[in-house]
Amino acid sequence: MALQTVNTQDSLRSGQGFTAVIGDCKVSATYTKKFQQRHRHVHVMLVIDASGSMAGAPIEAVMQSVSQIAGWLKHPKDSLSMWTFNEKILHKLYPRLVKKVDLNRLHRDVKEHIGGLTRLNDALYTVMKSWQPKEVAGAASFLVFLTDGGENNSKYKKHQVQKILADSAKQFDKLIFLTAGSSEGEIAYLRELLQNKVNQNKYVIRSAGSNGSHDIRKLFEFAQQVIEEVVVKYYYKGAEVGSSTFQGRGGGRQKDLARAALNDINANMKRMNISLTFN
Repeated sequence: MALQTVNTQDSLRSGQGFTAVIGDCKVSATYTKKFQQRHRHVHVMLVIDASGSMAGAPIEAVMQSVSQIAGWLKHPKDSLSMWTFNEKILHKLYPRLVKKVDLNRLHRDVKEHIGGLTRLNDALYTVMKSWQPKEVAGAASFLVFLTDGGENNSKYKKHQVQKILADSAKQFDKLIFLTAGSSEGEIAYLRELLQNKVNQNKYVIRSAGSNGSHDIRKLFEFAQQVIEEVVVKYYYKGAEVGSSTFQGRGGGRQKDLARAALNDINANMKRMNISLTFN
């Protein structure tokens, strides 16, 4: 039996599949996106480090990634908002329907205010304090927070940030924290803000070794994957996410083996909510 391996550690993409061949019999299975209509819209709030070290290629990679996320948000009520932070915390984009966001203008606006130090505490406190869920009523909400540094002489203290995070996290489906080149100490501090304060199922932290373009794009790909997984799991009305075919001139034992192979595939894929049928 020749069986193509699909890496299920990552999200399957439409068109991926595998084939099992047993004598004259062949079982083909393909992952397909045949979702019914998504029944809940999504809001993504982006909070982006705009300190001096983000100038040039890093911020360009950020904005390219933002465009990709915007392209994925296709529900007519999906929306985006954006903050940037350095020594100033700026609300660059108030919650707005994605289809009405001028991404080129947003790109230019963000680039105009790059520089200075990273006020991480001030950013988290200000953004969470200002968050108004009623502005995106009914949406599944996600925070995507990117920094390439760490806390640097903020006005707000650690305990204040922890409290506001604990209170506000309940209003989000997931808090996604991305660090691009932050030191081990800076990452540890971010974890301290969250651990034992925010339900561990509510947040995720992903780190990259640098703020280079490649690393930043990979971080945002991870963020989009997290959002997709939550949305697909909870906010689609049923889904046909698998299809399969059986072809063969033989019968008897070969056909039984092919059916057994397909049953085995189903058993292994059950945890991903993918079900294949024998035709």
